[in-house]
Amino acid sequence: MDWDIIIKAIAVIATTATAIIGVSKYFYEKNRSWNERRLNEVYAPLYGLLVKQETMRHLYFPHITVEKAPILTSEKKTTNQSFQFSSEGVKVSSSESSGGAGILDRKAFIEILNNTNKGLARPKLLILINQYELLVYLEENTEKESEQWKKATTKKVEVENALFKEIQYGYEDTIRNLKLDDAGQIYNLETYFKVD
Repeated sequence: MDWDIIIKAIAVIATTATAIIGVSKYFYEKNRSWNERRLNEVYAPLYGLLVKQETMRHLYFPHITVEKAPILTSEKKTTNQSFQFSSEGVKVSSSESSGGAGILDRKAFIEILNNTNKGLARPKLLILINQYELLVYLEENTEKESEQWKKATTKKVEVENALFKEIQYGYEDTIRNLKLDDAGQIYNLETYFKVD
């Protein structure tokens, strides 16, 4: 046996193994960094909106399903009452006015969608964001109850359902890729609030 050849072979194998380990560690760290950015700049803010919304749905609107209204929107209402006292008695007058967007606002949702880092978003999310923005615009700028309005509204609800699922799936997938949480610990929003 030639010990010189065996020693050189072991050195080549060790060098190759070290190179493979180094390259795999580089790609692991690069993917980890990319997934962390995807989580922080895309999915965590959107998932946070869904958590707020589903908490509100669970507490105040349990009869409204995700399928019927995937993205909730609310409006502040102010009621003013005035009392006039006279010899004839008390006269009460009241008026109600809309005070703008409530805690759940479709425009704020679209704004957060648009502020996400679209370069890190999955292609499906990017498609859904653009479709949703257009459909909301069409719904708001088309005569109510017209055929075009009905089409835009129907399609908007379909896109909202897909958007809800994509945000949830993208968040959970990114969490799994980062190994931040045990797969059994990730909560499906649709079923999480059904368990008391």
